[in-house]
Amino acid sequence: MDVLIQIVASGLTLGAMYAVATIGLSLVYGSLNMLNMAHGAILTLGGYICYAAIVHAGLNPALALLAAAFVCALVGLLIYFSAALPLLRAENFETNIFIATIGIGSVIENLMLKGFGPYPIPQPLAVEGQVVIGNVHIPLQNVFILGVAIVLMVAVAILLQRTSTGRAIRATSMNREAAQLMGVRVGRVYAQVLALSGALAAVSGVMISSIATLTPVMGADPM
Repeated sequence: MDVLIQIVASGLTLGAMYAVATIGLSLVYGSLNMLNMAHGAILTLGGYICYAAIVHAGLNPALALLAAAFVCALVGLLIYFSAALPLLRAENFETNIFIATIGIGSVIENLMLKGFGPYPIPQPLAVEGQVVIGNVHIPLQNVFILGVAIVLMVAVAILLQRTSTGRAIRATSMNREAAQLMGVRVGRVYAQVLALSGALAAVSGVMISSIATLTPVMGADPM
């Protein structure tokens, strides 16, 4: 039973953060029919930004997490305006953007490699303490990660179901042409989705690195 509890606790922790990253990836794929192969690199970038904000800038961990989400949202916007938008007007968009985002991800990974080095770095964002269930000691960090994941997934669900932005995103994913005819600004929806995807990836990267370590290729496993 103790082994089972440990397995469930570990699986829920890691699975929850992968789920948050997957939400962002699936939103982009559903709306643009675009598989963003730079998503794993953005996830890693979020972890490094949080690390730098805490260690080098001296920010509060909560502010550092928000800073990571904000910067990665901007990266998502940059991918839209620099790669996705120009390629949308060309043929074979799905194939071209697939290749383009592989290149963008490689650039991001190499920038992190040059900036922080190849060696693993511990993520300073951590919650001390543990919860004891039977004979199993579960770190509070794991409980915190699961809580963050649940809050984010509920927030995204509310955004999609209860707001005009969410309705526009769902309409665009169902039928792009019909959404345009109904007055939905599809270009804005695409930009919003990529920004949201980047922010979610950043949070996922911070949380994953908080129970493992930061490396420039950390995003490869989730992808």
